[in-house]
Amino acid sequence: MPGVENFLRAAQARGLSCAIASNSPRQRVAAHVARLGLRSYLAAIRGIEDVARAKPEPDLYEAAVAALGVAGGEAVAFEDSETGTLAAKRAGLWCVAVPNPSTRHQKHTRADLRIESLGGTTLAKIISELGSRPEWVSLR
Repeated sequence: MPGVENFLRAAQARGLSCAIASNSPRQRVAAHVARLGLRSYLAAIRGIEDVARAKPEPDLYEAAVAALGVAGGEAVAFEDSETGTLAAKRAGLWCVAVPNPSTRHQKHTRADLRIESLGGTTLAKIISELGSRPEWVSLR
């Protein structure tokens, strides 16, 4: 996904921990992360075998935030699908929809924010946009 490494780097610079919560097997995700050279940015990877129920149930996001040691309301999910967005919201996370070519037609109505690409914005702008909402918990 264009811009993802910049987002991960910016999160690391802010002292924010990042995790992946995927309906795919953890080993498959870890292999892609390693191939892309992104492992050093991630505190945890949670895959389908780590939970009883897949997305759209909240289990994967609950496992990911538990691994990070934060509450759902202190975390932001970046999701490309309606199923993932629903899972994030059910787990109490903030959610930014970043559709991919296969999910652009989805409305992502449950997302707190929708952007077309991580490459077209910055983490600081996302935090500022979400931070303008009264219910926002500051992420530093």
